[in-house]
Amino acid sequence: MARSNFMGLSDVQPSLSADAVSFSAPSVDLAGLLPPRAKQRLQALQLRAQDRRDVVPAFDRVRTAGEERLAAEKELERLRDHPSRGGYDINDPDDPRLIAAERKLAAATDVSDRLKKLQRERQAAARAVGNVLHAVEAFVRDGRPGGVIFQDVEPPLLKDVPNIGEAIELRRRRVRELRADMNRIASSCYPASFAKQRAREQVEALAMRGAASVSRLVEHNGDIEWPTTQLRALVQNVDAPGAVVISEAVDTLGLFAWLHRDAMIKKLDAEIDTESDEPAAMSIEDREVRTAEVLADLLSVEREEAELIWRAEDVGMTVEHRADCSPLAILGVAFVTAPAGQRGTSAEHAYTIRGQRR
Repeated sequence: MARSNFMGLSDVQPSLSADAVSFSAPSVDLAGLLPPRAKQRLQALQLRAQDRRDVVPAFDRVRTAGEERLAAEKELERLRDHPSRGGYDINDPDDPRLIAAERKLAAATDVSDRLKKLQRERQAAARAVGNVLHAVEAFVRDGRPGGVIFQDVEPPLLKDVPNIGEAIELRRRRVRELRADMNRIASSCYPASFAKQRAREQVEALAMRGAASVSRLVEHNGDIEWPTTQLRALVQNVDAPGAVVISEAVDTLGLFAWLHRDAMIKKLDAEIDTESDEPAAMSIEDREVRTAEVLADLLSVEREEAELIWRAEDVGMTVEHRADCSPLAILGVAFVTAPAGQRGTSAEHAYTIRGQRR
């Protein structure tokens, strides 16, 4: 793997602005959390981000080029201006002084424009790598469940790939299709039978909450106890921002459900029949099964995509990982249960994450 033998680079996270690319070192030895091959990949990403940052034209250099262009513009303008404005009133296009000033301006403009374009392009490239690095480092630092460690996994078996770029795009197209499948699962409606059961449960809960009590009336000739609910409202035009007033009122909705439970359920059933789309409906169990299948397929495809990108780097191609690609795929790792006593970290690395000693 290209640059995979790089050692000793401090962990860095990108923070990109319109004018510059800067990195700050995190407080945790992230590479120390990873097995050998994943550690090399993280260090390769860090080095790549450093390389992209180093070739971004410095802001001072771009600013100086812009100032030189502005000075050349003023010089040409002064040659053409009337003497009353401090100029030389030179308007003959064949005048050597005018020709020299125009050439100087053209050269300064070319340099300034090329530097600005180069800065934009290289900042974009640095930002792309920086976003990937930030996502991977954040995952390594914060995305690991308790009681597990990272373990290198065998790279996916890929047949001979004559065109790596085309193979990567093929996987990315498949990723888009799988994510569209996830959206379809999430947006599919629930079966009418499920919705009706949930409606019944909610009406029953309302009816229980809204039941009136006659115990005091029967036992002590007291008053009927009507169900109440607590109301909250924001108070406007007061000195204390976010002031809230709390009051208590009869629980009208609950009382109505208690009085007319069957009628409410019948009406809601009719509304559900009107709104439901049974052919497109998906039960909770089907959603869970289908979601698990799609997520497994997605990770498998992203592992292939990431492996192809690492191969591309080996042969000198410039292809960046997607920032939204699974860090498990980019690093080539999986979660496994930590050995007894290790508690999810390697023995030589003990540190605090989110305030908890791991």
